[in-house]
Amino acid sequence: MALLEALCFGIKDGLEEELGIAFRKSGTSHILALSGMHVGILVLFLQVVMGPLFKPITQKVIVSLFLIVYCLLVGPFPSLVRAILMYGIYTIALLLGRKIHSLDLLSHSFLLSCFLFPNSVLSYSNILSYAAVGGIFLLNQPLKRRFRSILFDPFLSAVSISLGAQIATAPLTLYFFSRLALFGWLASMLLSPLVTLFVWVGLVSVMVGGVPFLNPYLQGTLEFLYTAIVYVAETFAKFPAIQLP
Repeated sequence: MALLEALCFGIKDGLEEELGIAFRKSGTSHILALSGMHVGILVLFLQVVMGPLFKPITQKVIVSLFLIVYCLLVGPFPSLVRAILMYGIYTIALLLGRKIHSLDLLSHSFLLSCFLFPNSVLSYSNILSYAAVGGIFLLNQPLKRRFRSILFDPFLSAVSISLGAQIATAPLTLYFFSRLALFGWLASMLLSPLVTLFVWVGLVSVMVGGVPFLNPYLQGTLEFLYTAIVYVAETFAKFPAIQLP
């Protein structure tokens, strides 16, 4: 399925043009870009698979090595590099028995990415990636305090994370693309769990592809999740947006 290839490997050649437009207009095109969300999905999946076999710290080392190989295979997308560097630095800090603050982690990964990929530093995808994560780190707790009286977890965390990222990237998005989807934060909040499940089921279907009786159930689940993802993206693509001349 073209969407699974785009989400796992960044290959968008086979992705339907209408779906790509829907993601862009709904303010959720970042979901199609290999980034921290995709790294998080892979990390959780690998930890579940390796859980019975290795200790937690050994898992993190193996996952770090896997992510490096993964990055070499799919390409050094700026948002992907940022996420992998953050995970790698965090793992090194754990191995050294040291705690690292989230903003320090973000700044260290930025400095290292400047050294490794200087040509990507000023790319809009790199700038937006760091701005989004910085917004989450800085605004997550204030937003949680603001909405704690009307929301509860996991909705509280989902709203604060999505809003934090959109608030931080809104001026940049308008500058780069002259368009800002006002409800992109809500669309992202709804699409993220659907995309996570979609990728997980896709990975499982690849792993157990040789088990015939499971294929119909897995394919049916993939088709249902795909339909839900398309519906959400197309629905929010019709929502109001700020459009600069």
